[in-house]
Amino acid sequence: MRMVHIYSMTLRLSESYDLEVEEHGMLCKNLSTDHEKNWSPWISGNRELIISYHLNPKHIIFIPGTDLSMCETQVESNLNIFSKITEYYGSQNISFSLSTPAIYWRQTEYIAVGHVKLYPYEKRSYDAMIETRTLSPHPANLMRYYMFFYTFNFNTYNIKRISNAFVPPESETNVIFPVGLVVKDNDVIVFYGDGDNSMKCLIIDRNIVENMLFKDLRPEEFKFKLF
Repeated sequence: MRMVHIYSMTLRLSESYDLEVEEHGMLCKNLSTDHEKNWSPWISGNRELIISYHLNPKHIIFIPGTDLSMCETQVESNLNIFSKITEYYGSQNISFSLSTPAIYWRQTEYIAVGHVKLYPYEKRSYDAMIETRTLSPHPANLMRYYMFFYTFNFNTYNIKRISNAFVPPESETNVIFPVGLVVKDNDVIVFYGDGDNSMKCLIIDRNIVENMLFKDLRPEEFKFKLF
């Protein structure tokens, strides 16, 4: 079974770097399954640890208690845009997954970067919505990975806005996996793995990211783009 553990790290600076690592136990053991652990941890305004567990068909949240191994579940109220896009493309063709840790964006919105996988499929009418380029294949996957921004209300957990899916310009393989997100001044920095063997970052102007986000995107308008 795949499990998630919590660690704290203390870096002491002296003549040399001294890194102390302490384990704090298994996270949400009572809710863990064999399913992939693309969990997205984030810190609420009350400085509480919260876990985004799933996006589709609803945003599912795990909230750890004092005992980190015991968590309760909360779910957004309505089916979100991810469920509608999945129904449009077909669940056999597309899969949305979490994501970087979410961070504060504006007003009541947090933002994160997820990834969406396109599986091999027969040509359909929506092929015109997909931009791709020849990339080095990942040895374990025939699918194509894309990134997307999404925001949610940090009080209700409802998905608010999403971007179209995109491939970073410097990626060299068909497997890109966003792992970190930082906003510094007016720069939005996305850290991602490329082909499970290199780490890269994509720096985007904050205003560009804001313009990429759509509130009322219809499933047939959702595109897969080259950045």
